[in-house]
Amino acid sequence: MSREDTRRRQGLSFASRSLKAGSLFQARLPDGAVETALVRSLSQDAAGIVHVRFDLLKEKPHMLPNPIGPRILSLRAFRDRFRHQVGLPDAQAAE
Repeated sequence: MSREDTRRRQGLSFASRSLKAGSLFQARLPDGAVETALVRSLSQDAAGIVHVRFDLLKEKPHMLPNPIGPRILSLRAFRDRFRHQVGLPDAQAAE
């Protein structure tokens, strides 16, 4: 196994330990809105970049929640945006 293959495998392994399908994360925006991301899956492309697939819900004060729909971000971009974990997958929550 090449060094590059090892690095790629470690990237996805680290991501899957710290971020799981079913986890909920939130981002608080300057306008008072809150975005909630429900993680659906993690995947890795040929270049070794880990991507997070998630469903997005946007809530603004005094307005009904607005489901935005599915999105994909790199793991780094996801972590930068969604800094607050607010829920765990059912299996983790029971531990």
